[in-house]
Amino acid sequence: MLDDSLLEMLGDTSTSLKVFRAARCHQLTWYGLANLASSIGPRGLKSLEVGGGPYLQDQGILHLRRIVHKCPHLLELKLCWGRDNILVTDVIDLNFCVMTPDLQNLVRLHLVGCCVGDVTMEAVAQHCRHLRFLSLRDSSLTDSGLIHLATGLHAIQWLDLSHCTHVTNAGVECVATTMRLLVSLKLSGCFQISNSAVQACLRNLTKLRDLYLDYCFHVSSTGFYNATLLCPSLRYVDVSSTLVCRYTLDELRQEGNPALVVVAENCPCVIDPTLISACRVPVKQLMIIFRSQARNENAHLRFREINGP
Repeated sequence: MLDDSLLEMLGDTSTSLKVFRAARCHQLTWYGLANLASSIGPRGLKSLEVGGGPYLQDQGILHLRRIVHKCPHLLELKLCWGRDNILVTDVIDLNFCVMTPDLQNLVRLHLVGCCVGDVTMEAVAQHCRHLRFLSLRDSSLTDSGLIHLATGLHAIQWLDLSHCTHVTNAGVECVATTMRLLVSLKLSGCFQISNSAVQACLRNLTKLRDLYLDYCFHVSSTGFYNATLLCPSLRYVDVSSTLVCRYTLDELRQEGNPALVVVAENCPCVIDPTLISACRVPVKQLMIIFRSQARNENAHLRFREINGP
């Protein structure tokens, strides 16, 4: 178990560290981060992961800034505050904006559950121009911050916006028209987006291979089928817990991309249980996978609550 005493014991040997990962290290405090910040060598770390503990509260985030400042060649940064985060978005934005000028060489950035907002997104778009992978799962950004990212970071290939519940069609459509190199896009749980955002993604992102739309409750079959045909690069799409109906899935089996894998779990509009076993047999090498019964009353009730009677 990593704790403060272990980091203190490292002493001068930590000057040769290139990778430091301390996810879910609940015994580590801000004092341990202070020791790490003091002992980092002149070339700094290449990869840094911290999160899941109390050490990112209060003084811990200040020492994190010291660490980042001493790592000019940092390529990967993973921060995960988790659900017990007590810092508000304004505090996190303020501290992260101070860090971003030191992250100009960053290639991979994970800000999971960090409550980062639009101010941070503007700073990232301004300073982190080499980013290829960006995860903002469970963040507080809105369309304004997402538009800043989309217009400033054209090299992004993997973007995770899962459970960014303030994002709407406007932000996703801006992503679709500017981030043309996207290979993977995760929109899981972005329940404010609808068919127009999906169509924009499938029509404009010509390199897109993976698209996650699970729990996007307003995505339906309308336009989804035709848009899917317009994206020949697509290899995987998850429409679980959406309103995509079984007829659309039937058409995809018969006429869609033979290399496409579609996951459709808990879709209340897929009403024929016999389709579950039938779709496990590849038809033209197209696999449509169901892992739950289509006649799920709870799923019907959940959709009625969200979309009205």
